[in-house]
Amino acid sequence: MVMLKTLSLIFLYLLGLILIQTTDAVPIDEAPQCVPRGGYCQHQWECCSKRCLSYSYRCVGEPAGHHIKDIEIQTKNPNVKLKLKGPFLVSE
Repeated sequence: MVMLKTLSLIFLYLLGLILIQTTDAVPIDEAPQCVPRGGYCQHQWECCSKRCLSYSYRCVGEPAGHHIKDIEIQTKNPNVKLKLKGPFLVSE
């Protein structure tokens, strides 16, 4: 009985070693990085820009108008200054 347990433990140990050796583990420094604009993608998380066109399987950049400049709004009161920063209205 003891011999059977010992043999089964040795078998499991050897099986574990074989499985570890045959895995497709990649070191972190060799792991694939994000896909640049124009590269092939299937999911948005693969792209550096986090945007993948599903119908063409290509990584794309930010949409037009993504970076909106600050807009100053003139008011009748010269002491009040308003700015539109992106979607937010800020008083200065």
